[in-house]
Amino acid sequence: MKKQLLKMFYAFIVTAMMFSVSANAQIVYTDVNPDTTISCSSVACWQSYNLDLNNDATVDFTLYTSYEFVQCGITTFGMRQQVYVSSQSGNGIDTLMMNANDTIGSNLYFSASSVTLRSKTFMGGSCNGSNGSWTSSSDHYLGLQITVGASTYYGWARLNVVVPGVYPTSTVYFRVKDYAYNSIPNQPILAGQTTATGVTENSFASSISLYPNPAPNQLTISLGSSTKNIEVTIADITGKIIYSTTASETQKIEVNTKDFAEGVYVVQIQTADFIGTKKLIVKK
Repeated sequence: MKKQLLKMFYAFIVTAMMFSVSANAQIVYTDVNPDTTISCSSVACWQSYNLDLNNDATVDFTLYTSYEFVQCGITTFGMRQQVYVSSQSGNGIDTLMMNANDTIGSNLYFSASSVTLRSKTFMGGSCNGSNGSWTSSSDHYLGLQITVGASTYYGWARLNVVVPGVYPTSTVYFRVKDYAYNSIPNQPILAGQTTATGVTENSFASSISLYPNPAPNQLTISLGSSTKNIEVTIADITGKIIYSTTASETQKIEVNTKDFAEGVYVVQIQTADFIGTKKLIVKK
C-alpha cells in the first residue's frame, strides 16, 4: 500500500509539472473532523487511537491514555494517569512537546519505541511525581518520522494532552485535531504547516534548468549560480530513488542517464534554504 501511495503521489507530481515549472504541493494535510478525544475517567482503564500519518491504511503510531494502579514499593501502591505514544513498524517519535513552526526533520532525535507525553503518579507517598515534556494542556505538536522502503518522511500531529493526576474523580485524555507530513522524502516540515512554501520554492526552481530534456544518455542540471552544499535526487514514478548525489561550490551537475529506462522522472534539488523539483523525460 505504501508503494502504491508513492506511485500515486509521483504520478500527481509529474502531471502537475506538465502545467508548472515546479511541484508546489508537497505537504499532505489531514483534518480530524470532528476532533477525536480518547479518555479515561476511572481506574483500570486503557484506551488507544491509531494514527496513519500518510493515509495508506497502515498504522504508523498508536496513542494511549491510561488510568491504573501501580506498585511504588514493596507494600506501597498508587495511581498513575498517563498519555504515551508507541511507534509501529520502526517509525520514530520525537521526545519533546513542540510549538507551532518548530522544524521537524533530521535535526531531532526520534525514538523507535514508546514516548511518554505526560505521566503523573499520585496517592503513592514517596513515589508521587510526574514526567514527560507535555506540561501544558494547550494545543502542541508531536514530531513524527515514518519510513517507507528506503525513504524517510517527516510529519506532525496536533494534540491536546490533559493529565490532572487527581484522585478519584478526574479524567485523563488526549485530543487529536489534525496531522500532516511532507511527501517529499527526507525533507523537513514545520509544526503546524499545512501547505508548501510555494513562493520561495518556485523562485528557486525557476533558476534551475535541465538539458537536454528529453535526455538520451546525458543530463546537465544547471543551477544558475554557484551553490553551496546542494543535494540532488532523481526518482521514478514509483517513488524509487535511482540517483542521488551531493556537491558544493558548483554551477552545474552532470548525470549519466544511459542506464535509465525511458520514462518520466522527478528531479529534486535541495539546498540549506530551498527545495526545487523538476520533471525529467528520458528518451533514447
